Amino acid sequence: MQLVLEQKDIYRRYLSVHNLGRRNPSDTIRSLVDTIGMRTPVAGALEISLAARMACVDPQQVLASTVTHNLMRTVGIRGAILAFASDSWNVFNAPLAPVGEAEAMYFLRGAGALLLPLAMDVGTLLHLASELSLELLEDTSLTKRELGKALAEGALERLLPSKREVWSWPSPLFDDQILGESLMRFLLPLVCLMVPIELWQSPTDTVFRYTSAPFVDTATGGSPGALASRYIHAYGPTNVDEFAVWAGISPMHAKRLWDSQPSDALASVRCEGREGWMLQRDSHGLSTLPPCEGVRLLGPYDPLLGIPRKHLLVNGKAQHKYFFRSAGSPGMVLYDGTVVAGWSYRCKGSAFSLAVEDIGEALGRVATDEIEAEAAHVAEALGLVFDGFTVARR
Repeated sequence: MQLVLEQKDIYRRYLSVHNLGRRNPSDTIRSLVDTIGMRTPVAGALEISLAARMACVDPQQVLASTVTHNLMRTVGIRGAILAFASDSWNVFNAPLAPVGEAEAMYFLRGAGALLLPLAMDVGTLLHLASELSLELLEDTSLTKRELGKALAEGALERLLPSKREVWSWPSPLFDDQILGESLMRFLLPLVCLMVPIELWQSPTDTVFRYTSAPFVDTATGGSPGALASRYIHAYGPTNVDEFAVWAGISPMHAKRLWDSQPSDALASVRCEGREGWMLQRDSHGLSTLPPCEGVRLLGPYDPLLGIPRKHLLVNGKAQHKYFFRSAGSPGMVLYDGTVVAGWSYRCKGSAFSLAVEDIGEALGRVATDEIEAEAAHVAEALGLVFDGFTVARR
């Protein structure tokens, strides 16, 4: 039997699943981050996402979660820097590791010019890169550039003599790199799916450093379908094609993971003429979910922005273009669950100032003190002091 849903019920479910309906004092950093992982490519991204979901965010507590290895950052979905519970590596990363040459080559479509002259299969190189990474990072941490060079040098010693000259050719893609180093840097996101590697960034670092994550239990493998189930829970109704795009994997790889779920786990759904799938356990009581109330400042890397039905968030192509840019996207001001403005912030010393950008929605309904309170909450999560906000019209 196919379930028929209204868009308002689907959107309300998104807000609930992503913990934006209510700030529950019992929610933990781990439970919030582990819904679908949180992208953290820049400093403060994790704290901003947590602030939209927690009544109180202590930046020292967030730091402690990584120091004690309750949370880890690594390269994950689509090569993005992702934070999740450390014992969820087998859910978020391991299923994305390619099986066979075809799945691996899908990840390395841009590296054809590097692979061709070597005449080596990707599986052999990936195994070598993973093995070397564990050895190199066992007692130290390296930047991406340092690790790429070290991997290239280590691989050179283990290659057949007939491959070594080609390995040392100048890279056809990047200046100041040999072919082998460029190839190893292409392989790094795949290596992070094969073996547990953690990313660290100290307050004095401008880049992330790679180090091994021996605290991750790789002996206890998760179900291959666990990531697909987690995705459907966070973003359903959806389908296998949308899952492939979200995960950045080939359609064949996506179908392998999708089909690894129990056959009775999914419910067929129709909404506004579109068909998709939800988890069976998520398909009940949708109309009784509580509404979202108050102001939330969502950062540009917030998990909610990954929903396939982005028209539920924004009105029209102009807003879509404004919020979903290839770089430099603003955050979203949510009021009672509706996007009413964009936002960005500036820091001067320890002072945090908010810039709200009017996009033509009902921003006037939002009381000044509500925006101030939420901005101060975000500033506190970042370890800064709120210093006011301004409103500008596009």
